[in-house]
Amino acid sequence: MTTYYVDSAATGTADGLSEANAWTTIDTAMNNVADGDKVWVKASGTYDENGNIDTAGTLAGGGIEFEGYTTSTGDGGKVTWTNSSGSALTDTPSSSYYTFKNFKFNSCSSIGVSVSTGFQFINCEFNSNGGDGINCQGNTAFVNCEANSNSGDGISGGSTGYTRIVGCITHSNTIDGISLIGIACLVYKSVIYGNGTSWAIKIIADNSTVIGCTIDGENTTNVLCDFNVEYVLGFIDNILYDGTTALQCTDTNNFFYGAPMAYNLINSCTNSYWNGSAEITFGATGTGDVTSAPAFTNEAGDDYTLGGSSPAIDAGIPPGGIT
Repeated sequence: MTTYYVDSAATGTADGLSEANAWTTIDTAMNNVADGDKVWVKASGTYDENGNIDTAGTLAGGGIEFEGYTTSTGDGGKVTWTNSSGSALTDTPSSSYYTFKNFKFNSCSSIGVSVSTGFQFINCEFNSNGGDGINCQGNTAFVNCEANSNSGDGISGGSTGYTRIVGCITHSNTIDGISLIGIACLVYKSVIYGNGTSWAIKIIADNSTVIGCTIDGENTTNVLCDFNVEYVLGFIDNILYDGTTALQCTDTNNFFYGAPMAYNLINSCTNSYWNGSAEITFGATGTGDVTSAPAFTNEAGDDYTLGGSSPAIDAGIPPGGIT
C-alpha cells in the first residue's frame, strides 16, 4: 500500500511520492496506482482532463482512494475537476472499487462522471455538466453529494443496481433529479427539488426504498417519485410537495401490496399513492400521513429545513417496541 500525491503546481521530480514531487495530473495517478493505494489531490488549480481508471481495486485489498484537499491533507477542501472535451472520470474495468472524496466534477462538455460499478463518492459535487451529473452502472454509494444544473439527470444509476444515495441534494437538473435502474436501490434523507418536468425520482429497480426524503416538484414535476417496478420495500417518512402525483406505480403488475407507504407528508399534489388509474388504498397505506403544508424555513431561498411551525416535526414513524 502506497500513498501518492497529485498537485498541478508541483515542480519536483514527479515521482508522486511526496507533495513536493507530486504528479501534476490525476490521470498519471490512474496509470500508476495499485489495489490498496491512497492518492491525495491538492486543489492548487482546476484539473481539466480525463482521468481513466485502468487498474481495478478489490474488496479484499481495500480498493483505491482519491481524496481532495486544499492546504493540508485531511482538511476537507474540494478539488475542481472538469473536462472541456468529454467526461472528467471514466473507467475501463467492469468493477473498480474506487472511492472519491472531496471532488467537484463540474462543467464537463458531456457527462461529468461515466463509470461502471463499485464506487463510493463522498462529499462530491456533479454540477453544470453537458449530460448527466454522473452515470454509473450500479453498486455505487453516494454520501453527502450534490448534483445540480446538469443537462441530463442529476444522478443516474444503471442496470446493475444496488445504488445507495444518502444525505444528498439534487436540484435544477434538466431531466430527472435521480434515475435508478436495477435492483434494491436506496434513497435516504436526501433533498430533491426544481428538476425536469417528468420525475423528481424515477426508480426502475425492484426491492427499492425511499425513506426520509424531501421532494419538491415546485409545480413543474408531474410525478415526484415514480416506481416503475414490481416490488417496493418501503416509502416512509418523506415530504412530497407540489407535484401532480406524489408516488406513482407504472408497472402493470402494481405490486405495492405489502410495502409500507406511510408516515409521509403529502401536500399540494393532485394524487397521493397512484397506480396509474386510481388511488392505492389497501392495508396500512397512508397510516400516519400528514396533509398540511410542510412550512419549510425558506423554500424560495432553497432552504428546505423545517420551520418551527412545520407539521412534519415529530410526525415521522414512531420508534417501535413491545410492552
